[in-house]
Amino acid sequence: MMTEARLEHYDAAGLPTVQRRLETLLEVALSCLEAGEADQIIAYMSRVGRERFSAGYDLLEVQMSANVMEEALWRRIPSLIAPAEVPRALGLVSSLFSAGKDALARTYVSLAAGAKTPPAARAAGDDKDTPGR
Repeated sequence: MMTEARLEHYDAAGLPTVQRRLETLLEVALSCLEAGEADQIIAYMSRVGRERFSAGYDLLEVQMSANVMEEALWRRIPSLIAPAEVPRALGLVSSLFSAGKDALARTYVSLAAGAKTPPAARAAGDDKDTPGR
């Protein structure tokens, strides 16, 4: 789905790099779902926002990667869990990615405005250079 989107910086990065990035996002998302909290994805997406902003990526490009992962999970969940649990699982995935994309957007806005670290990232403890804490 990412290659179909034809996003300039992701195309230039190459498929192996994009796959590795998406795998990391999936690992962070699954960890958050298992823990029942969004701190790791908030910190991770804030870090990604800083990295991609510095590399000249447009916010839309980076948001698209999160959208692709969220959509992929939405497609897979119904085949992985009991039908009665599907609505709850889809809601959790949506909430998780909403929090991550919000952190990403706040980071971009903060950086564009010249601030060092957005308040939401500080509140989430995003002062480390690793996914999660």
